[in-house]
Amino acid sequence: MIRTGLAAFLLLVGSVVQAAAGIGVVTLHGKWGSPPGPIAAQLERSGANVVSVEMPWSSRRQYDVTYEQALGEVKTEVNKLRQLGLKKVVIVGHSFGANAALAYMKVHGDVDGLILFAPGHVPEIWYPKNKGTGSVNQARESVKLGKPEALVSFPDFNTGNQSKEFLRRADIVLSYMDPEGLGNMPLSASKFKRAVPVLCVMATEDRRGRNYIFDRLPQSEKSRYLETSASHIGTPEAHVGEALEFLKTL
Repeated sequence: MIRTGLAAFLLLVGSVVQAAAGIGVVTLHGKWGSPPGPIAAQLERSGANVVSVEMPWSSRRQYDVTYEQALGEVKTEVNKLRQLGLKKVVIVGHSFGANAALAYMKVHGDVDGLILFAPGHVPEIWYPKNKGTGSVNQARESVKLGKPEALVSFPDFNTGNQSKEFLRRADIVLSYMDPEGLGNMPLSASKFKRAVPVLCVMATEDRRGRNYIFDRLPQSEKSRYLETSASHIGTPEAHVGEALEFLKTL
């Protein structure tokens, strides 16, 4: 008898529940979004203990703290999950949330795996194309002069050729938009504090391949790379099954 797609998915969820029971998951949403993070409901059904964090790039917060402080907020949630006695903690990020998952491993490096859906926010690509370059230079100069509180107007770019203009402190602008800063995903990938399993699902429409992030990561035999024809926005929902299978390997 051939199982329907729904039946097969439910069977997969059932097989994951026991494996995921000891796993904590921090989900990080994309740019201008809001909690819950990617596939949070499916992860909860799998038996994982899930927390979805509202990040500073949400539609409500609009860059109210620096990137370093944002990672500190994620660290707080990771610590809470550890205090529950969970065996493993994983970060699941979509778009800018995936960017943050990479930066977290560079700065803190204390989680046990990452799931990256359509990683986004690419200041190292925008800067040489003169997209926000003047704002970055102004912010850098203000910080250098000891004036991190100086206000700087900067354009923020999103998928689908969307952009918004924000006016924020120079130190905040520089923390997110510096082409050599925490937002540089290839740089973060090459500077993990330790090797952990990573599931990286890249959307073909983003035009960034395997060598952009995945090949720069420290090697783990459980890591896996996929490319998908799903849209940037639709990548998490299109690959729930792969994410749940990945959790089983942990």
